[in-house]
Amino acid sequence: MPHIQVGDVTPRIQFVGTGAQTAFTYPFPIFAAGDLEVWLGAVLQSSGYAVAGVGSSNGGTVTLTPAPSNGVVVTLRRRIDIQRTSDFQADGVIRADVLNSELDYQTMAIQQAAEDAGRAVKRAVTSASTADLTLPEPSSGKAIKWNSAGTGLENSVTDADQVLAAATAQANAAAASSAASSISQAAASTSAAAASTARAACDAATATTAADRAAVAADTATVAADKAIVATDKTATHADRLAADADAAATAADRTAVATDKAACDADATATAADRSAVAADMAATHADRLAADAAAAAALASEVAAAPPVRLPPAPPPRAARSRSAPPTPPATIWVRPWWPEAISP
Repeated sequence: MPHIQVGDVTPRIQFVGTGAQTAFTYPFPIFAAGDLEVWLGAVLQSSGYAVAGVGSSNGGTVTLTPAPSNGVVVTLRRRIDIQRTSDFQADGVIRADVLNSELDYQTMAIQQAAEDAGRAVKRAVTSASTADLTLPEPSSGKAIKWNSAGTGLENSVTDADQVLAAATAQANAAAASSAASSISQAAASTSAAAASTARAACDAATATTAADRAAVAADTATVAADKAIVATDKTATHADRLAADADAAATAADRTAVATDKAACDADATATAADRSAVAADMAATHADRLAADAAAAAALASEVAAAPPVRLPPAPPPRAARSRSAPPTPPATIWVRPWWPEAISP
């Protein structure tokens, strides 16, 4: 069996499942199939896969059955025990293949330790700080932060979840109150988004820094400012409602005055109609009085005519042609008539 060559390859690789892919390659060597860990998401698998390429310098292939679901992260990692695999006797013969295998194993162990250290929390290469990075004792609900001197880490006094819950509650209250105006709603939404971002950052981080506390304080101040804006908006809205109520009352008063004026006009019209009726009645009475007076005058005149004596009219002269010179004149005849008008009566 050819000797394994251990190259400068990180003993860890990841893939994203497609729902159809079953074979996944690993580019680093392993001594045994048990040296390879297979993870689906956050779950370490103990079965359901087959490892090929054991003892190959270029790695091999892991075949999963069934295929990982779409979006599932597949992690392949070499994991060996940190130990010696051989022991050389004093003044004994050292075989090259045994020595090479031991050195390969120790190199793999160093790569494993380097990979673990690379994923740990540490200071930047350019940092000049000498602060102690030892974590404090775990305390439920507390966040890890730098102490006041910046020389080490300590637990926070206040429960971080309670602080985040209070900030979230204030943000939610601001968002609910923002319904009164679009400006306040936008501000409350910004505050809620900032609070959510701060909470996500706190959940993801293992330590809370002074900058994080400043961000939370800024969020709290923003929420307080939003609440003040909302309170101002509520006051303005209340004033607007009072003004609207006053306008409505004035409008109602104007309508009442108009109704009163209309009633007065109707009363005046009724009085005018009554006056006209009275005048018409007076005119009718006057006309009746005149007719009665005319009737009385006519009756009086008729009485006077009836009581007047007859009037004698002179006889009409005979025609001239009928007269005879020898015949004696005929005495005139007397005609009695009753005059109609008093002016026609003569003695």
